[in-house]
Amino acid sequence: YTFSLYDLLPPQADSIKIDDDNQIVTITYSEPVFTNSTGSGDIVADDFNVTLQGGLADLTDWEIQTITNPSVVEFSLTLDGTPMGEEELTITSVENQVFDSAGNALHVESLSVLLNEKQTPEISSISLNHANDELIVYFTEPVYPYDNGFNEIETEDIDVKIDSGIATLVSFEITQIGTPQENGQDSVIVHLTISG
Repeated sequence: YTFSLYDLLPPQADSIKIDDDNQIVTITYSEPVFTNSTGSGDIVADDFNVTLQGGLADLTDWEIQTITNPSVVEFSLTLDGTPMGEEELTITSVENQVFDSAGNALHVESLSVLLNEKQTPEISSISLNHANDELIVYFTEPVYPYDNGFNEIETEDIDVKIDSGIATLVSFEITQIGTPQENGQDSVIVHLTISG
C-alpha cells in the first residue's frame, strides 16, 4: 500500500515590498492562501490589521486588491501627508483567519516595511559674505541634479538673480559643494560677479 501524508505545514510569508509611490504593498506567501479553513475564498480585509507609525504621513484607509494569484496579496493604501521615509507600515495577520488549501492556519505574524521618502527638498537658508561675492545655499537634505541620486550640482542647475537696487549680476558659478551625504550635497557655494 502507498499513501500520502497530510499537509500539516502552515503557510508563511516569503517577502513584503512596497511600490515606489507608496500605493501598493505586496506580500508573497510560500503557497496559496485563503480566508476559509476549507481552503477556499479570497483573502479579505478582515484577515489583517494594518497600521502606520512614525514620520509625517498618516494611513487613512486601506483595502485588499483583487486577488489574481492566491499566493500574492496586495494592499492598496490611502495616505494623508507626504512620507518622509520614517513611516513604518505594519501588516499583521489575524489569528485563524488565513489558511492554506489544506486548512493549515497561518501563524500570527507581523511584517513591516518603510514608506519611500517623498519630501521635496527645499532651500533652508542662504548666507552672503560681506564682499558680496560668495553665496552659500543650504538645503534641507542632500540634493542631486538628476533623480537617480547621483552626480553633483552644477552651475546650470541653479539660477541667481538680483531683483532691486543699482547693482547688477554679471555672472555666477558654483565653486564648491558642501558636505557630501550619500553622494548628494546639503549646500553649495556660489561665486558672484557683481557690477555697480
